[in-house]
Amino acid sequence: MFARLFFGIPPAPVAGLAALVLAASLTIPGPARAGSDTKVEWLTWGFYRITAPDGKVILTNPWYTNPHSSFTLDDIPAADVILITSGHPDEIGNALDIGAKTGATIVASHEVVGQTLKQQGEPLFAPIAHNGAQIPAKLVQPGSLVTVNDVTIRAVPAAHGDGATGGPAMSYFITTSDGFTTFYSGGTDVTQDMKLWGELFRPDAAILYMSGDQDPRAFAYMAAFLSESNPDLKTVMPEHQPLEPSAGRGSADLGRELDALGVTAELIYPEPGTVYSLSK
Repeated sequence: MFARLFFGIPPAPVAGLAALVLAASLTIPGPARAGSDTKVEWLTWGFYRITAPDGKVILTNPWYTNPHSSFTLDDIPAADVILITSGHPDEIGNALDIGAKTGATIVASHEVVGQTLKQQGEPLFAPIAHNGAQIPAKLVQPGSLVTVNDVTIRAVPAAHGDGATGGPAMSYFITTSDGFTTFYSGGTDVTQDMKLWGELFRPDAAILYMSGDQDPRAFAYMAAFLSESNPDLKTVMPEHQPLEPSAGRGSADLGRELDALGVTAELIYPEPGTVYSLSK
């Protein structure tokens, strides 16, 4: 029943996943080289690195100084896009330091940019000043559709608070130049909207919220809704999970709930620093 589960070394090849594990190390020096597939790497908490076949690097909620992380700024030599889903400190993470180093464009809400990332008095639509660098930014809200460095990003609402700024929390659909679409949920509960989003935006992979206190059924229903009218969904992965999940919230539990709903997408329960190769 749990053949869907993948850890550092996968079982026999499965359609939709090509040469799953490219490397397994907590000290990977940077993103995988461009190839024919999308490379996905979990850097703990909600921090993922997605590398498109053309080499573009997208980072999500990039908090490498979180309590579970062994990564540093040295492990992030390059980035093109940084996605922030809300104004909470764990979701903003180290976006400014990474942006200043790499020149990546930060994509976040007007409130996150204006109230948290910018110094008081800085023009809202000017680049963000940090450590002597000028970091480009795209200000979005639910419904925004923007393209940054050949990466198309669609923002949708997330069921998550943002007391820090009062702005909207968001999830993102990320489409790279080869047409591969990844849904990154950020911190959200399952919503009926996901049925419509699956039909409209047809993600090939989904990285879904699974915090330490989240019900595995919510994770499974997100995957079920995204795939209900979308045969393209081939891969699901958790994000925000602790390194040592509590009883009832581990990989086997997620697999069991996905099976109960008839979800056919493969579950990858990632190891930190392992690069997984995904294809349509």
